[in-house]
Amino acid sequence: MKKTFIILIIFTSFVFCFGSCNDPIFFYVSEETKQNDPRISGSPTKFVEYDGFMWVASGKRLYNYKDGIWNLTRFDNWISDIAATENNFYICFESGGAKTRFIRQFEQPQNKIYADIQLPQSAQTIHVVNKILFLSAEKNNNYSIYYFDDEVMTEPELLSTGDYTPSVILGAAYDGTYYYLCTSSGIVCADNQFKGSLIQGSSTFKGIINLNNTTVAAITRGSSSNVALHIIKEDGIGTSVATFPKSDHKSSGALAVCIKEGKSILLAGRQESLVYTTTTGYTYGYMELLLDEDKNPINNTFNEPGRAPTPPTSIEGSYDQFISSLGKNPVNHLFQSSDGILFASTQQRGVWSYRERDGNWQWNAEE
Repeated sequence: MKKTFIILIIFTSFVFCFGSCNDPIFFYVSEETKQNDPRISGSPTKFVEYDGFMWVASGKRLYNYKDGIWNLTRFDNWISDIAATENNFYICFESGGAKTRFIRQFEQPQNKIYADIQLPQSAQTIHVVNKILFLSAEKNNNYSIYYFDDEVMTEPELLSTGDYTPSVILGAAYDGTYYYLCTSSGIVCADNQFKGSLIQGSSTFKGIINLNNTTVAAITRGSSSNVALHIIKEDGIGTSVATFPKSDHKSSGALAVCIKEGKSILLAGRQESLVYTTTTGYTYGYMELLLDEDKNPINNTFNEPGRAPTPPTSIEGSYDQFISSLGKNPVNHLFQSSDGILFASTQQRGVWSYRERDGNWQWNAEE
């Protein structure tokens, strides 16, 4: 009787193990990749191009990258944002708290030789488009928007916004005639005389990008409906040209165009949906949308990496590896460097990259 009981336990354990190992969650775990220690930790800034390098900052450190080689420059103050025109590199530093910030202009950041950019308010964010530096600034919870052409101007000037009460700039774009600023309370359109007006008066939009030289698109937050990509023109917001497939997915505002197999793919950061399945409890990372030769959307629905109905996709590995790696992390910024490597600036988990490691293409923290 005792022997029979032991055999029964062994057999039951075998059946349980065999059945469990075929459960989707075991496959999901098998696809997980050991995370590298990130070269650039924390919550990095956006990526910018300047002087032939890709740049990103985190904490008091500024990094540049080219062809697999990283260089580091240390500063005494915390770096909250970076931007670059053709002539100069700009760093927004913090001093005495997140709302007390100042901007310095560098020709070569590594040399630490700078000129202070004078503002009557504390700088918040900086963005460059069409050689123009746009700055959002704040004092006593009152915001202003400034513009600066470093080829002809000696200091920033106030952007005329009419009746619109300015707020923090989230991104900037230019269609060849008009400038578009995506702010936390609406999209501002300004002409070449820098007279602006509000064309979308709400916090609906989270990010903005140039799809090509004449087409500007902005993406919604998706707070009460599906995340939607809209074409933006000076006379208003066009109908959506593509959406996230599920209403419980939100947009982080991160937007970037990458090139894969000669095709353009729009990448859009995705936030936690708070919907959990047996295979994963994470829905961060990004979504993707294939573009045509003119960089206009081919389909009207974003897809998860590796699951696009029409190739190519931004990854060569499996979706399961993606969702078990970068998919665990909120993505604030995305960028493709000149050597074709995709980079992501994550929230509190540092800079990640998509490259071949140990014989497999994978998203992992950049070493």
